[in-house]
Amino acid sequence: MTALQIHKVQVDCRVLTDWEAFHSVFAEKLGFPSYYGRNMDAWHDCFLSLPDESTVLKLVEGDVISLELQHYKGLKARHPEMSEAILEGSAFVNFNLDGARRRGGTQPTLLGAVAVSAFE
Repeated sequence: MTALQIHKVQVDCRVLTDWEAFHSVFAEKLGFPSYYGRNMDAWHDCFLSLPDESTVLKLVEGDVISLELQHYKGLKARHPEMSEAILEGSAFVNFNLDGARRRGGTQPTLLGAVAVSAFE
C-alpha cells in the first residue's frame, strides 16, 4: 500500500483580480485539462477528475490536495464571492468524494480530500 501524499498547491490570492484570473490560476496550478469550461461547475468537475486528468499533479487514490491560499484576507475583502466560492467549492468536492466512497467508489481513482488553509 502506498503512503498517503499531500500535494501542496499555493495560490497567491493577490492575483485573483477577477473571474478570468481565478479560472486561469486554478487551471494552471492544478493542471486542469484543456477542455476546462472556466466556470464553477467545471471547476468542481475538474477537481473530481484530477487523478486521471491533471497535467501537473501526479495523484493516486487517497492523496490529499492542500490548497494554501496566501493573502486570503485581502481576497475576502476585495472579492467576497470569490473567496466563498473557493471554500464552498472545496467543501462541495469533499462532499462528493465522501459520497462516492460511501457508494463504493464510482470513480476508478479518488482523491482523499481537499484541504484549505488561508494565510495572510
